[in-house]
Amino acid sequence: MNSRRRRRALARALAAPLAVGGVVLLVRPEQVARAVSGRGREPSAWVVRVFGGRMLVQHTAVLLHPTRGLVLAGVAADALHAASMVPTALASAAYRRPAWVSGAFAAGSAVLAAAVSPRPGD
Repeated sequence: MNSRRRRRALARALAAPLAVGGVVLLVRPEQVARAVSGRGREPSAWVVRVFGGRMLVQHTAVLLHPTRGLVLAGVAADALHAASMVPTALASAAYRRPAWVSGAFAAGSAVLAAAVSPRPGD
């Protein structure tokens, strides 16, 4: 398998479970919120659903068309999400844990997607 095909396969392999994760956030937001909140306040179900919807759309797009531009657009979206969770976690003790979990998940997704992103010209 050449480098181009291998990188596209890696991008798809990462996108598949993340798209499934988006579905879980959409259909089970209360359970996810409870799981990540510990003893803190749970985020509203609609907030969890919005994040899940973005994940589903983003990673389904990569599954269908794993181009460098699309993967890097997803990296940017995940990085922005992760960055937005820092002030949220610092400003709100009630939502600190879910904000850190969400931000860390988005940051990890961004790093992994950047690592498997197709190279220029792929």
